[in-house]
Amino acid sequence: MDEESLRMTFELPAVRLPPFEELAAAARLCERLQAVRRLAEWTGERRVTKTGNLMLADARAAVQEFGLPDHPKARAAGGFPELQDLWALAVDLELLSVDGGRAEYVAEVDNDRDRDVVELWIDLLALTLQDTVELPGDEQRLMPLLMRLYVDVRGLTVEDLVTHVLSTSVEAAPDELGRVLASLGPAVRALLVQIIRRKLDALEAIDALVVDGDQVRLTHLGRFGLVHWFEMGGIGAPFVTDLADATVAEVLDLGLAQDSAFEEWLAAVGQDVAAERILEHARGGTPGHRVVAFGMLNQLGLVAEKGVRACLDDSDLRPHANAWLSARGLAVDESSLDDLHRVFIDMVAAELDGDPRSARESIRELAEDAEYDAAALLEDLWQCEHPAALSVMEALAQYYPDPAAAKAARKGVMRLRSETGAMRAAPDDSTYQLKVLLKHTKPPVWRRIQVPGSTTLAGLHAVIQVAMGWTNSHLHQFEINQRIYGEIDDDAPEDLLEAADFALQEVAQAGDRFDYLYDFGDGWSHVVTVEKVLPADSGPEVRCVAGKRNCPPEDVGGPWGFEEFLKAYSDPAHPDHAQYQQQLGDDYDAAAFDLDMVNAELAELLVD
Repeated sequence: MDEESLRMTFELPAVRLPPFEELAAAARLCERLQAVRRLAEWTGERRVTKTGNLMLADARAAVQEFGLPDHPKARAAGGFPELQDLWALAVDLELLSVDGGRAEYVAEVDNDRDRDVVELWIDLLALTLQDTVELPGDEQRLMPLLMRLYVDVRGLTVEDLVTHVLSTSVEAAPDELGRVLASLGPAVRALLVQIIRRKLDALEAIDALVVDGDQVRLTHLGRFGLVHWFEMGGIGAPFVTDLADATVAEVLDLGLAQDSAFEEWLAAVGQDVAAERILEHARGGTPGHRVVAFGMLNQLGLVAEKGVRACLDDSDLRPHANAWLSARGLAVDESSLDDLHRVFIDMVAAELDGDPRSARESIRELAEDAEYDAAALLEDLWQCEHPAALSVMEALAQYYPDPAAAKAARKGVMRLRSETGAMRAAPDDSTYQLKVLLKHTKPPVWRRIQVPGSTTLAGLHAVIQVAMGWTNSHLHQFEINQRIYGEIDDDAPEDLLEAADFALQEVAQAGDRFDYLYDFGDGWSHVVTVEKVLPADSGPEVRCVAGKRNCPPEDVGGPWGFEEFLKAYSDPAHPDHAQYQQQLGDDYDAAAFDLDMVNAELAELLVD
């Protein structure tokens, strides 16, 4: 495989497969492949029709020879669909050469060579996958479906796969997807189940997967075949057949770092090699790499001492090495406060994955297990020159349940920002130029606004309301870098951040895009793009500089309801026309936009 083929755009977790000899044995046992090969061998060299099919007499003979369903009324080979399927596969797999009115068996596959047999089966898999495409978009849906089956060794239910296909087919926000799933009728869903079952049956027929009632799982052979299919699509699919060759990353993917399975890996590679690979995994890696590596070394025990001592000269690994050695009563220099801070930051950073919900739970669990004075620890944590210090301090400030510790973290965040300039904000006198686009409206409704970078997200909400033409009659939220900001009340979810506590320049910079949702019922979703960060000028601090089309009326049912509203409002014969006329009069013009009026209203707005 060339270098370009190896440059994957995405990589799946590693899976474990049996030795190649077992995969080859499974390929030989595939009845579908056996039938195709027998037909090709039986054909030998024969005359065929102008369309490249068997003569009728030969077709009838083949049906009897291979015990295929007979079709007495057939007038050509095409009248035997089961035979025709095998014939087409034999030709496509290049077991038969059809040319000039003759078919000839091409005996290029050596049944005694494992690689030849497996490669032939992989070609059969590729042809089967091509034949499963029935509807527009099937190819795009098939890839994530097979990826899901590939990584889930235990298997999935057909219902799981139906839901997965729907989720990858609907390009909508999660709330909109929920409405689609909820409104999907039983008959339509049942039809989708039938379509997916046909695809699964085709793959089961070549031993690529097993369907046991409602449960579906890939065979080892099917998983190995998909490795090559994924690679053609730019997706890396690593696998391990011999544990002695497994990297630590692959060991973790396989779940071998837990309990007795770890012993299996140790037995395959030996303790010394295991220690070397674990420490290599830690060197130059992320906080997660370091935490996981030393956790694995805990299972390895004293045999790792020599390797761990070699880490004492590595600034990233020294704190963990000191802690590991001292925990076993081995001679080592006393850990400094900075060492303790680095280990702590690594531990917290390893748990943070960008999702506020998991961050909250991880930090609460950390607090529950704490056997130290958290407030005292966090008071000086900001002084540690660790790349993840700011993100860890921000998470602790937001989610640590002890008020004194959370307050210490907040102070540390402010000190870090002021002393290191770690805040991604532009200068305080900067002006942010934003484009606010209302999604799912055609022609699009949009505004281009300018606000100070110091404007809070609560203030930005007020500006967007006026600029777009909304009435601020419903709830709203911003979603920026997987964090949700809004107005906190007694019913607010736990992971909601107070919009009034965050300035625009703290959470976004030039080129960023984020979502603004207004009215959770109608679901008016906007995408906000930070087009530029400009130096402040002498003009108005808040202004709208451009825009197109009128904002939809409130409470018309979201983008799809707005389409129906426009039809009803403009058509006197529509049954809802009178109702909308009574609500809005004759003044609503979907194409209208008055820039001067918007700026006049913004001039009266008090923005935080």
